[in-house]
Amino acid sequence: FAFKISHGSNMGRVAYARLLGGSIAEGVEVRDSEGRSTRLGALFSVQGEKTAKLAKANDGDVLALAKLDSVKAGQWLGTGTLPPLPDVPMPALNCAIAIEPADRKDDVKMSGALAKLLEEDPSLK
Repeated sequence: FAFKISHGSNMGRVAYARLLGGSIAEGVEVRDSEGRSTRLGALFSVQGEKTAKLAKANDGDVLALAKLDSVKAGQWLGTGTLPPLPDVPMPALNCAIAIEPADRKDDVKMSGALAKLLEEDPSLK
């Protein structure tokens, strides 16, 4: 079960998952909750910020799965029949629109510009 997606600097996009019901090895072909098939990249055990590469993981392990670009948080991954996704109501939205920079390098520039905007017009808070 993939419970978190992270974009780290040293490993790139990583899906954090808990292994439930068996074992899994690097390079195995798995399906996600939406039926898409993908091959597992490297498996890593996770302890805080430290990771160690694994060839095989066992039931109950928390893993970092590299190079799974199509996987989203909250999805099941597996080689057999997958359980249905839980029907969880989504919380109310905090905002009507969202903005993001065209390039990830511009995050800091955008943050500074928004702070400056709030200084000039406090009614925007």
